[in-house]
Amino acid sequence: MSSGLDNNRFRKLLRAYPLKAITILREHYGARLLGFSTRLTSDPIASEDIVHDTFLHVWEHHRKLAGQHQQSIEHYLVRVVRNKSIACYKKSRHLVFDDSFLHGQTEDPEQTFIQHQLMRVVRDVIDTFPGREQQCMSLWLEGLNTDQIATKLKVTVKAVEARLTSARKRLRKWAERET
Repeated sequence: MSSGLDNNRFRKLLRAYPLKAITILREHYGARLLGFSTRLTSDPIASEDIVHDTFLHVWEHHRKLAGQHQQSIEHYLVRVVRNKSIACYKKSRHLVFDDSFLHGQTEDPEQTFIQHQLMRVVRDVIDTFPGREQQCMSLWLEGLNTDQIATKLKVTVKAVEARLTSARKRLRKWAERET
């Protein structure tokens, strides 16, 4: 992103007329920040939220930001968007493998529907795994722990742990290909 705003003048404007200053910021950097966030998250809708949240953050901290800083406002905006985008990306990647998500522990009806749809897809993927991995993962998804799975399948706990580790790796690889 190329600079276009004079930091000192902008900070004075932010101090005197914060709403006008933030409007100028949004007009000047909004589209570029949106593109930057979209490249990081691969999710245009989440990126719009991130950019909106960034300008909301500027509004909430405008008094502090209006003070003298060595850092340019552009650099500050890029850093905030970058951090929010990375957090969003990490959250979306780990959603599939969150135990509470996989075991349906939520009270939100929309989230519950999404879980059921995702679980159908995950179970279809698990059905392609080798026999023991498939059995161990299916039992784990039903809520059994490694000791219970080992007893049920008449194998050692270490064998179950190895199969679950292997199955989770396969799921992660599948999820990386799908995103």
